[in-house]
Amino acid sequence: MVVRRLLAAYLLLRRKPKGPDEIERERRAWLDRVGRITDGTVIDVQQMNPEGRNPATFLIFQYDVAGVSYEASQDVTY
Repeated sequence: MVVRRLLAAYLLLRRKPKGPDEIERERRAWLDRVGRITDGTVIDVQQMNPEGRNPATFLIFQYDVAGVSYEASQDVTY
């Protein structure tokens, strides 16, 4: 019985930590399941081509929450 518990603890603890890509994929999947109530306006779309890397596409948008206006950007490359 003790051996089984030790084996189970070992298997749980030896898992590799999640990388940034996997964390972002899980976050997007969660948002897709749960949803989000929001209203905003896309201000601009920019594509950046850093040296030695793939091009990245960014949305720049504005939204209001509780009377406060926010402006933000998000990488939407995928």
